[in-house]
Amino acid sequence: MENEWSGPGQAARETRVPWGVAEILALSLVGAFAMVVAANVAGGLVYATIPSQESGLGPWYGVFLATDWVTPYAGLLPLAAVGLAWWRLRPDAGFGEEGETAHRSRATRVAAVAAVALLFLAVGAFLSAISSLVLDQQTGAATSEIWQAEAPRLGLLAAAAVIATAGMAAALALRRRVPAAAAEERPDAVDDQATAEPGEEGRGEPSAVSEAQPDEPEEVSDPA
Repeated sequence: MENEWSGPGQAARETRVPWGVAEILALSLVGAFAMVVAANVAGGLVYATIPSQESGLGPWYGVFLATDWVTPYAGLLPLAAVGLAWWRLRPDAGFGEEGETAHRSRATRVAAVAAVALLFLAVGAFLSAISSLVLDQQTGAATSEIWQAEAPRLGLLAAAAVIATAGMAAALALRRRVPAAAAEERPDAVDDQATAEPGEEGRGEPSAVSEAQPDEPEEVSDPA
């Protein structure tokens, strides 16, 4: 069933409403994040095509290269996109009824795309930590030396995971808020009262008027 958030009518309204600077900037931030991820993943895939005998580092080095982009600074890009989507829905935006509906729909889409980017960040942080530890163990170094060398990197990866978790939670909250806000503003209660079936209001307790019985007429005697 179509509603104000889907269907041809919504698409037509969004076409008429121009894109705002905040919306364009949010999509640009997510696009920049995707380019950084794609470039590093491509490097890891190219390394995977090299025989392990020639490289001498094993497949985990390819994972390390593919996740070398994972830093908390990279996570700020999709996180900022979520923040711009929230800011776009501020109460004092003054879009008008038609513009507000279109901007709400776009904000949910931006939040969904940013949430996917943040999910990639969380998965990349996990894989980067595992690959880095495995590569250090292959060098034969002592455990204390491994942790001493990896502690700063693991701290950055943990910060990236925190940013990813917070950003996904904010994106999910935004997607839940938009339909709820629209439901509060939609005058359904007034429409339901206007379209109520006749006779429903009188199905309750009988009123005092309906309970009142007419007085019996007095008998008039026929004069003799």
